[in-house]
Amino acid sequence: QDTGLQPNVITCSALISACEKSSRWALACLLLAELPKRALRPGVVAYNATMSACGRARHWRRALALFAAIREDGLLPDVISHNAAISACEKGEQWPRALCLLGDLRRSGLQPSGVTYGALVSACEKGGRWQEAYELFSEAGRSCLPPSTIVRSAMISACEKGGQWELALSVLAEAARGGLPLDLIAYNASISACEKGQQWQPALQLLADLRRRGLLPDVVTHNALISACGRALLWVRSCALLSELRLGRRDA
Repeated sequence: QDTGLQPNVITCSALISACEKSSRWALACLLLAELPKRALRPGVVAYNATMSACGRARHWRRALALFAAIREDGLLPDVISHNAAISACEKGEQWPRALCLLGDLRRSGLQPSGVTYGALVSACEKGGRWQEAYELFSEAGRSCLPPSTIVRSAMISACEKGGQWELALSVLAEAARGGLPLDLIAYNASISACEKGQQWQPALQLLADLRRRGLLPDVVTHNALISACGRALLWVRSCALLSELRLGRRDA
């Protein structure tokens, strides 16, 4: 303004996007609200960036209000709009609202993306809804949208929370057969699922598998294994795992 130049929708949208990337959700909301005061009409890009900023800060109600405001402003939300709203619900642990947004996306004639499925699986995992998570996980695969390592780990965590150790191992094995990357989170969730299902042998096999992949077991890994062996009254094995954990801590 000091130079006599007036910001337009493009520059304001760029500023809002910068706020979103720097986690300054309140400033993003202020900038969006400032546009009509300058006789500028916010575009979908500006709304999407503001929703993403709010979602990252776990302000899911504000994000959903912005999603509704897109249509109120005579605009049409796109896939990115839906993804931002679904991600906000995921972070706010609002899985029913996330699924409602998926329905809205489809009714709008839009196709879910890999980001859509990822946020939905994570939302269902946080809500303890392993059936819905697996349905979405499978649907993504049928749509030729292979899930990321993070989404696969979320799916396995959903199985662990739901006491579905066999399904957890199936998801893990399918990824291994396909040569897909697996992280320690996925292995830990699988081992925990086996522990809850009183399956100590598969749990120990997973320990060997993760080591072959060059991963290092952590406290979570050892705790689940010790519990699994303890449930099976394998005290010698439990003590050996505990000693290994203590030795690892000293080496660290």
